[in-house]
Amino acid sequence: MSEPPVKPWLSLSTPYSGRQGQGSEKQRRSTWRSDRSVYHYGFVLVLLGVLTLILWNVGWLFNRVNIAMLYLLPVLYSALRFGRGPAFFAASLGVVLFDFFFVPPVLNFSVSDFRYLISFNVFLMVAGLTATLASRLRAQLKEATRREEQTSILYRISRQMVSLTDLASMIATLEQQVSNALQMPVVIVLPQADGRMVVEKTADHAWLNELDQTFASWAFHHGQMCGRGTEYFKEAAGLYLPLKTEANVYGVLCIHIGLSVPSLDLERMTLVEALSSLAAISIARFKLEEEAKVAHLAAESERLRTVLLDSISHELRTPLATIIGAATGILEGEGVLDVADHRELIATLRAEAVRMNRLVTNLLNMVRLESGMMRLRKQWCDIEDLIGVALRQLRESLAEREVTVDLPDDLPGVHVDSVLIEHVLVNVLSNAIKYSPEKSEIALHAYVVDHTMRVAIKDQGMGIATEERARIFEKFYRSPRNKHITGTGLGLAICKGIALAHGGDIWVEAADSVGSTLVLSLPLISR
Repeated sequence: MSEPPVKPWLSLSTPYSGRQGQGSEKQRRSTWRSDRSVYHYGFVLVLLGVLTLILWNVGWLFNRVNIAMLYLLPVLYSALRFGRGPAFFAASLGVVLFDFFFVPPVLNFSVSDFRYLISFNVFLMVAGLTATLASRLRAQLKEATRREEQTSILYRISRQMVSLTDLASMIATLEQQVSNALQMPVVIVLPQADGRMVVEKTADHAWLNELDQTFASWAFHHGQMCGRGTEYFKEAAGLYLPLKTEANVYGVLCIHIGLSVPSLDLERMTLVEALSSLAAISIARFKLEEEAKVAHLAAESERLRTVLLDSISHELRTPLATIIGAATGILEGEGVLDVADHRELIATLRAEAVRMNRLVTNLLNMVRLESGMMRLRKQWCDIEDLIGVALRQLRESLAEREVTVDLPDDLPGVHVDSVLIEHVLVNVLSNAIKYSPEKSEIALHAYVVDHTMRVAIKDQGMGIATEERARIFEKFYRSPRNKHITGTGLGLAICKGIALAHGGDIWVEAADSVGSTLVLSLPLISR
């Protein structure tokens, strides 16, 4: 009967050869252990022979008690180095050599004094106790070393996990570190939205097949390890450990052991369980951070929605109340109001309608900016015309202001969306009017710097604090110093978005002793 074909994903380092391969591997391991055992006993034999040869030549320097004590040294060394068996062998052989070479009559196994037999038994008891204690110490040292290595591995991996911020990098690092620690191929499988355990095939995951994914799915849904060396699916080629905490199961750690390699011993299984717990904690931490971010964004979104609704309702309610009052006055005052009062009410109606229109336009522009639906309809314009249109829109608000405009005669044209740039200028001028004293000066100055057209608008208000110069362009941001002044916090955010859409920018210039200066920058291109 021909052997089954070799499957690369079934083997870690040796080719698959069925149960015959497993038997030969066990036989090789047994032979290797036997060879090591023979080496240990042979080394003890040589060590005792060398010690006996030395003592035979210089034994006249020591009495028999000292020689007996010296024969305890190989016992102690054997116990620490090789374990209890070679140590007892060293003790027994040491008694025989001591009796033959140093107890009268020498070179004979008989003893001339019965008390030597008691000494031999005491020696064997002391040697046995020494061997036992030394073997325990050796086992404790090995256990301490093993725990230190495991702790070092876990510490190194946990340190790397702390610095990672995305799940893909975390999974890749965990796979690499666990694989290095076990010297076996490793893959971490996470559940899909439909609950299936699917992993993308790569060169590193070539060994993972549909059967492995089935075992991984079982481990995930049952929350128990399965596979090689466990109670479930013990004939599988891999080991599958659920990555679980007390609250949830986050995935499965798949370790490819291979059919021709024995299952993990208790020491490595303990390490594997510790690594799977660390992986579960790391993934759980990331998931919790993601949930916290989502919750924070939801709370922030709700807060901004509340702020926006409150601000918009207030901003709309004020002009609406004024419009209703003016319209009521016109209707009820027919025949009573003189021409001047009538014109004043109509002017109030118009001003508040313009104010409402500006608010709605700001809201629509913000929606277009955030949705990416804003399309620039660029055309060649003179900056003088754009400034003039903005000033005409605000002529009633600027009626009692001293407005100075400084425009050089040789200013080039700009290629912009005229409606949007006019809206930017109107918003900036409206802010200057709102946040500066009545009848104070507002100055506009246009100039060219480094292939950009710049328009500076300066007011005589309270100024803008250094730490707020960037924040005032954020959505809904209102300076704590200006809470008593109505507004939505959208105007400058829209100006920023429109300026950036044109390839330009808007910022606050370093303030003088009084007021603030906002600068709009637009790129200049050749016609």
